[in-house]
Amino acid sequence: MPFVIPGTDQTCHRREYDTRMTTHDHPTKPYPGFPLYQQGNGYWAKKIRGKTHYFGRIEDGWEAAEDLYNRQRDDLYAGRVPRESDDILTVELLLNAYLDSAKTRVANDEIKQTSWDDAQKTAQIFWRFIGKSRSVESLRVLDFEEFRGHLLGRFGITTAAGHIARTKAMLKWAFDVELIDTQVRTGPNFKRPSAAHFRRHRASKPKQFYTAAEIRLLHAAASPQMKAMILLGINAAMGNRDCGELEFRHIDLESGWITYARSKTGIARRAQLWPETIEALQAVIAKRRQPADKSLRQRVLLTRCGQPWAKEESRDSPIAKEWTKLMAKTKLPTGRGFYALRHTFRTVADESGDQVAVRHIMGHADTSIDGQYRESIADARLAKVAEYVRSWFNQ
Repeated sequence: MPFVIPGTDQTCHRREYDTRMTTHDHPTKPYPGFPLYQQGNGYWAKKIRGKTHYFGRIEDGWEAAEDLYNRQRDDLYAGRVPRESDDILTVELLLNAYLDSAKTRVANDEIKQTSWDDAQKTAQIFWRFIGKSRSVESLRVLDFEEFRGHLLGRFGITTAAGHIARTKAMLKWAFDVELIDTQVRTGPNFKRPSAAHFRRHRASKPKQFYTAAEIRLLHAAASPQMKAMILLGINAAMGNRDCGELEFRHIDLESGWITYARSKTGIARRAQLWPETIEALQAVIAKRRQPADKSLRQRVLLTRCGQPWAKEESRDSPIAKEWTKLMAKTKLPTGRGFYALRHTFRTVADESGDQVAVRHIMGHADTSIDGQYRESIADARLAKVAEYVRSWFNQ
């Protein structure tokens, strides 16, 4: 029986029409103004808000694709995840929507890739425990109490606290963007462990502090690059990522100053470099490897393969691995990493008596009223702190 092609007065057999519509080499729309286009992978598609969405296979017919598009378009154009045909929002859909949104923030440099990685890990742990296909509407307070117990049983207190905070943030985001109409009740117990719990946990662990003699021992046994990083840690309170991302524009070896906003927080910091630190950096720069990638041309410290000591899209830390080897070589008590040099700096520098200058070197935010009014800190105050710690180091 002849079939009238939509939007025209032409007729043909339905089989012939369907054959035309499934020919990928010559994409055709069933009628003028049809909202979708044929993708080369055999699907009807449309780009919405910069992302390509699919609405069924071409061979299944354009009517079904158009119907699906009409049901989902309002959610898609609003940036929401489309509901299933039965209007049920599953845990998987909610978490994937959050991760998609967070990915956009990564692309806009609003958050780090590592923050997205952490969110993805939390999402995977949550939906494996709760169930991917579980409806968000069915979640109950008891589910979250059991999930909290699972986290504390499986992970350390700090890691568990992070997963709890991120889970609550994802659920709050879903409400804020109108993905769900009412907030999910997680109950009074689904929260970070108490401050007392953290204190007890910290008391059970080795103190994150090195004596001056231990640092000198590590420095003497270290490679030239690690020597420079050890001095940056105890002289300028620089952590693993700070050292790995240090660029030439941050240091002035002639005047002996480092000016470097922390990559973690973006807070400005400045410190006077010791003569020993300047000498160590000069030695490293003189024998610096060629960077493995042009994006690393400004990095001061590179591995012997020309790779960065800090990886932007990973929590893998080459510095931590080298530090483990160095601790074994010097036979010092374990349980303390490279980052403990920052703890040591702060502990010693606090005795200098200038808390404001110490916070500035550390790159810590000052949220007090005084911090809101303070526009700068004199270099003389920063230099005094640097000299105080240096005297302790060389004692």
